[in-house]
Amino acid sequence: MRIPATARIEDCTSTDTTREQIAHPHLDLSDPKEPRLWATNGHVLVGIKPEVEDGDAAGYVPRESIKLARLRDKSRHTRGTPTQIALKKDSAEFAVGGARAQMPRQNGLTFPDVHQVLKSYVVGENGAVRVTFNPELLAAVVRAVGKIGSPSVSLEFRTDARGMAVGGDPIRVIVHSSVVEHDIMLMPMRTHK
Repeated sequence: MRIPATARIEDCTSTDTTREQIAHPHLDLSDPKEPRLWATNGHVLVGIKPEVEDGDAAGYVPRESIKLARLRDKSRHTRGTPTQIALKKDSAEFAVGGARAQMPRQNGLTFPDVHQVLKSYVVGENGAVRVTFNPELLAAVVRAVGKIGSPSVSLEFRTDARGMAVGGDPIRVIVHSSVVEHDIMLMPMRTHK
């Protein structure tokens, strides 16, 4: 399996020791034409499309194996090349500094049913609305108002009679746990496909 060297999907796994079933990303090969590497910590769900190679087996991918396999990308010869891990049934094998390494894969656990989550969410149906913004700008405005701990953020936007977002309007951002009273607007941007 190969994923972009810049992908940090393991950052979206749980570090809670009581939630072992979501402590590592999970390779889903249920649709061979659309493989996905999923990660969740119970608050977010992220799926990226990896390049799958012959012999790669579906299942958990040790979080640390992704971090270690990425280390080779820091050398000047491999910078920017995909992070590569061979996923055998019981182990993840990868190169680190010219040597081969291996880590056991988790078996016997059940990853959450992401297809159940996704099937209930269809853009344009059931009140779903698409809003586009630059996440770096969102992070910048959270830092700008000062934060206490890990604040939650609410987004407010106008909708038309059908419940669709009104294009061209700014999005109001409310940072909960801010240290100051604030007014924040994310200005409209073009969508990129």
